[in-house]
Amino acid sequence: SIRDRETGSRIRILRNERNAPSNSIRRPSLSLTKENDMTKTRTTHFINLGRANQIIAIDPSSKTVTCEPGVTMEELVDALLPYNLVPAVVPEFKWLTVGGVLAGAGLESSSFRYGQFGDLLIEATYILSNGQIIICNSKNNSDLFYGSLGACGTFGLLIRATLSVLEVKSDCFVRCNYFRTNQPIES
Repeated sequence: SIRDRETGSRIRILRNERNAPSNSIRRPSLSLTKENDMTKTRTTHFINLGRANQIIAIDPSSKTVTCEPGVTMEELVDALLPYNLVPAVVPEFKWLTVGGVLAGAGLESSSFRYGQFGDLLIEATYILSNGQIIICNSKNNSDLFYGSLGACGTFGLLIRATLSVLEVKSDCFVRCNYFRTNQPIES
């Protein structure tokens, strides 16, 4: 069991000799990997992160947020708005998670200006398949940092992400009102 120094969350890596898929981060019943003789004989590592849905830090001066991968887009925006901050790219489905969008190369209508959601990533912490915990950014472990974006979790398990965010002004929101009419509207 490892205790994360910043969040106090416990990260449990259990070694198991039972017949189960190797290096599972989910319950074996949810695995998409087909069992075969090779997977049944390997040592299994189960990684239990719990819900991993905490906002760790919001820094308005540096315009960054650090969070766990299970934070949803809705939770992220709700936590940032009181600081007049918002991610530059917010996928419209509010239940997508930070980890899922980073792993899947999420885009949104603001991507023409700000790129994909992964372009907001400043630093990430991963657990690799051998159990090693790696912190990466554009300068340190940059191959993992850039290679993991859009790689669907194949390089490691994301446990923490620091993202850049934008300051929002109170008058920059759009209000959209719908109304029903039977007549064409002239402009």
